[in-house]
Amino acid sequence: MSNSLKVPKVAMKSKKKTRYWRLTILVFVLIITTVLGLLHQYGQFKTVGIDALCPFGAIVSAYDLMFTGVILKRIALSSFILLVAVIAIALVFRRAFCGLICPLGTLQELFGRMGKKILGRHFTIPRWLDQPARYLKYVILLLVIIFTILTGQLVFRPYDPWITYHHITSPELFTEFLLGFIILLLTIVGSFFFDRFFCKYLCPMGAFLAPFNKLGWFGIKRNKESCINCQACNRVCPMQINVAQSSKINQLECIGCNECVNVCPARDTLYVAGPRDKKKITPGLVNILVVAILIIIIGTTTATGDFQWKIPTLKEQVIQAGEIDSSLIKGKMTLQEIADAYQIPAQFLVEKLGVNEEDFHKPLKEINEKYGLTTETVRLIVDEYIKK
Repeated sequence: MSNSLKVPKVAMKSKKKTRYWRLTILVFVLIITTVLGLLHQYGQFKTVGIDALCPFGAIVSAYDLMFTGVILKRIALSSFILLVAVIAIALVFRRAFCGLICPLGTLQELFGRMGKKILGRHFTIPRWLDQPARYLKYVILLLVIIFTILTGQLVFRPYDPWITYHHITSPELFTEFLLGFIILLLTIVGSFFFDRFFCKYLCPMGAFLAPFNKLGWFGIKRNKESCINCQACNRVCPMQINVAQSSKINQLECIGCNECVNVCPARDTLYVAGPRDKKKITPGLVNILVVAILIIIIGTTTATGDFQWKIPTLKEQVIQAGEIDSSLIKGKMTLQEIADAYQIPAQFLVEKLGVNEEDFHKPLKEINEKYGLTTETVRLIVDEYIKK
């Protein structure tokens, strides 16, 4: 290849840095979400559950919100705000959320890199099996939406590998999340041998975002005239798209990672641009703008108080409700919290429930078995005191 057709060395170094920055963004988001999950379970600063920080929950809860005005249990307004951010990104940069932000995608990519390092290569599933298997995620999305509407419950939750990931240290792992744990292991092991295993075959969020690859403003284009057919783009594509034979990389499977653009050695051959090749932008700028969209939407709604990071205390919930409502009591709360929130003397609860004072600061779900109590029993005792 003549020097006039090659991407200058300086530009290739810049592309390499863009790839590192993309991985840095992915790992950073994974770390932040992992920390938030741990804080929810063990921190003094009680963050909201990971369900409230997942845009997919908003998709399956949308029907209930529209037709009943009720958000499904465990889902919060923050889920809908995140979904708006994801859709905003998709309208501009297609499935860039999958390739630049998604923490479950990061887990797969990290294990994939590990597998490639150890095995020296990645494997591909035969085309006769691979192609029909990719439709499975659309079937999963449809079934999850249908059964969520019919039951009014988050039916996908026990099978969700991302939710399960945040319950690895929880005693519920081998009870409520046993199947989710199996799917998580399948995802990790699968990604060790095959690129983005869950993304290709099982991810309902990816199925939801796939149509945006036809609608989004910016996309990857290929100039066939300058292409040298080196196949570097095909080798690096985690979704095994035949980039080297496409004029527009707008296939439903593309996750917008822009890895193909960043490894292309031929000048002006693979690039990101709007319709009719107007407004070409670099993958590095795509990284920046995607993160900016996310930060602006989350930052603005955090400032307005719509995006919640912290679970309100029981006392705060009682004040917000404006009335004494014992249904606010949950199994994760302690008797001390309940006494403070409803202004009940601690001795009253000790005597009525027959508990030891040393258990007063433990969550109800921890002391229920010891004393044969249920959360509903505690609510009834609270109601009894309030009526008096």
